[in-house]
Amino acid sequence: SEIAVAFADGAMEGLADMPRAVRESLGTGTAWTLSFVPWWGWLVLAGGGFLWLGGGEMLRGILARK
Repeated sequence: SEIAVAFADGAMEGLADMPRAVRESLGTGTAWTLSFVPWWGWLVLAGGGFLWLGGGEMLRGILARK
């Protein structure tokens, strides 16, 4: 908990130290990427990543125990 707070404080301090142009370019690039893909696309990507990383085997094991 304290580590997470310290990490967030350090990240905010580092971001405040970045030049304004770099901050703006990072923000617009991220916003463009997020707005370019529709919400259902992110859902499909998340589901595919879950299955690719072994989530199907994990679910199969959990459901077999019940």
